[in-house]
Formats: sequence, C-alpha cells, structure tokens
Amino acid sequence: MLRKPPEHLNPNKALDAIQEPTWTTLECQLVTPMYGGGVVSHTVDEKMPIRVSSIRGQLRFWWRLLATNSSDDLWQRDAGLSIRQAEADLWGGIDDKTKASKVFLRISYTAPFRPISHKDVGAKYVLFPADNETNASIPHNLVPAGFNWHLDIAYDNHIQNKQKQQVWEAIRWWGQFGGLGSRTRRGSGAIQIIKINGTDAPANLHVPISANEAQQAGCQLILRQQTQNNAVDAWKNAINKLRDFRQSPPVGRNEGRMHNRPGRSRWPEPDAIRRIAGRHAPEHEPQHRAGNLFPRAAFGLPIIFHFQGRGEPSDSSLQPMLGGSLKERMASPVILRPYLRADRGWASAALLLPHTHVDNLRLQIFKRDASYWNAEQAPNVQPIARNNGTDALSAFLNYFAK
Repeated sequence: MLRKPPEHLNPNKALDAIQEPTWTTLECQLVTPMYGGGVVSHTVDEKMPIRVSSIRGQLRFWWRLLATNSSDDLWQRDAGLSIRQAEADLWGGIDDKTKASKVFLRISYTAPFRPISHKDVGAKYVLFPADNETNASIPHNLVPAGFNWHLDIAYDNHIQNKQKQQVWEAIRWWGQFGGLGSRTRRGSGAIQIIKINGTDAPANLHVPISANEAQQAGCQLILRQQTQNNAVDAWKNAINKLRDFRQSPPVGRNEGRMHNRPGRSRWPEPDAIRRIAGRHAPEHEPQHRAGNLFPRAAFGLPIIFHFQGRGEPSDSSLQPMLGGSLKERMASPVILRPYLRADRGWASAALLLPHTHVDNLRLQIFKRDASYWNAEQAPNVQPIARNNGTDALSAFLNYFAK
C-alpha cells in the first residue's frame, strides 16, 4: 500500500507556492515636490527616488489607522484577534511566529527626472530643514512635481478576500492623503494614482474620500472652497494658512511697528519660556494672560524656540514625554495637502487624524516639565478664541475653512 506523502511535499502545493502572481499596475505621480526619501536623511536618491520600503511603510500606517478607528464592517476583526496579530498576518512580521507578507510590491520608472532646488519651490515654511542646512555637501534637492512611476501590486495565493479589500482601501487613503519622502504631513511628496492597469483593483480606488468617510475613520476632513488649476498652488495655500495661524500677523502675532520687525506673538509659549527661564529683554516682560502653556505642541514636536535680543532666553527645544519617557519627536496629527475635486480642480485640504495622545500630552523644556493646554484659557489666546476653538487644533480647522 502506497503511503501518502506529507502535505508539505505535495507537488501540487509546491507548484501553487511558486506560481507567478497576478500583478496590477498603478501609474502614480508626484503632485507636490518630494523632499528626501533616500537612504541618507533629507536627500533624494537620484537612481532610486521611490523605495518599496517607503511605500510599504505608508500602506501599513494607513491600514493600521483604518483597522484601529474605522466603523466600516470591512475592518471588523475576528474575536480574540488583536490589531497587531492581524497586521502581522497580512503585512508580515513577528507574531507567535515569523510571517512573510502576503502583499507583494515592486516599482519601475517611466523616465528619469531632473532634481530641482528647494529654493525654487517657494515653500520655505515646510522645507526649512533644507534652508537651514549648513553642510554644503548635502544638496537637499527635490524630486519635482509631475514625476511618474509605476507601482505593481500582487498578493500571496493564500490571502483572504477581506484582507485584499483592506489593502486596496489602504492604497486608496494613501493615494489621497499620503505621500513619500520627508515632511509628508505638511504635503511634501503628495501622490496621485492617475491610471490603473489590471482588473484586480476596486472601482472606487479613484473615488474621493468624503468628509463623512473620514469621520467614520475617526478623522476630520476640511476642504477650502476655492480651487486651483494645479496641485502645487493648492498645497501652498494650505501651508500658508498654517503658517499664518501659528506665527504670522495679524493672526498668530501682532503687527510690528516696523516692516521688518514683527510684533509680539499672540500665543502663550514665548512668555511661558521667559517665565520658566527667568529672563527676558527689558521691552519683552512676560504679559500673556494664558500663563505657562504650550498649545502649539499639538501641531507636532519638537519645537525649537529662538529668541533675539539682549536678555532673552537661550534657544530651547520643546519635546514630548510619552509613556513616562522623553521622546525625540511627535508627528503632527494634521495633514495638509492638495485634494482633487471632481471637475473643479485642486482644493486645499486639512485632514485631522485621531489624536487622543495629544489630549494626554506631557512636555519638557529646559529639562523641566511643562503643561500642554488648559481649555479654560481658550478665551485668553486670540488665535483660538477668534476662531471659536477649544484648543489649537479645533481653532485651526475653523480658521482653515474660512
């Protein structure tokens, strides 16, 4: 009597395992210039500007956000299955055992590109790391908007249909709110999926994500009504709104008496630092009524404070305390980028991500604990009070919509 071979030696199973997967090709395009993205921080790799590892990381981020926050049935998990376990089973990783990813990605380029200088972009507020670079050997060039490449996607034969749908939904969110390279939360490296080759992609991959959809995923989407003919202009309008809200007259600070000398900030942080440091210029005695609070920490950390003038505090860095330990950074929960409205052009968009961690934020400056926010002080902070907010984030979204 012939013995049945072990299942792992079954030739049909082995053939199935090595069968060439079916690839779907997405033609993608940068709609804003990409900063960084190479192996060396803040630099572009001219031979390999787009990296599979970067895209995989972005897709895992959006998958995790949706799996954690979405109320759609697609994201309901089996009882007893944690998000970490579900992520490892789909994307690969170490769970109870090492698992390979069920999602295959590869990249090809349609044409070479010519790098551009960050000085030619006109987005200094976002690209300030390049502007502040003192090492002349680091060029800090950018990949220009309009650069195209192909992203090929295929799946392991044993992937579940629900898992595949989740991946496509993560791709949809990445294509509308994600990006590549550095400073993506501020809209650098924003991408658009412009063409699909293959039958595996869902019909809604190009359908714009609505404010209602964003709300179902625990987010808040604000679109400005005015539209632009190109994505870069819409992006610049978005980042200019944040710049003005945070630090420009007449919103974030007072008008100066002289054209080249801005007035005092309308935010409490500068005077809070003066009080904590115990020093200030004679003409800048602390006077802000909100006290020692740092509400703009909600937009991301660290924040570097630089004072000018004799007697003012030395440069300082406001850093987050998370889980009881000091951290280098905290990503902003606000994404700014261009948003394509059907038949209407490009709108400026602000997407507020789930941000419960901000509500419990602890801070440190000058190696001392500092307070993030007290909602009772909202009437004493002009940019918040005049935009009907309870904190910096809610006030900014109201201001952005104007």
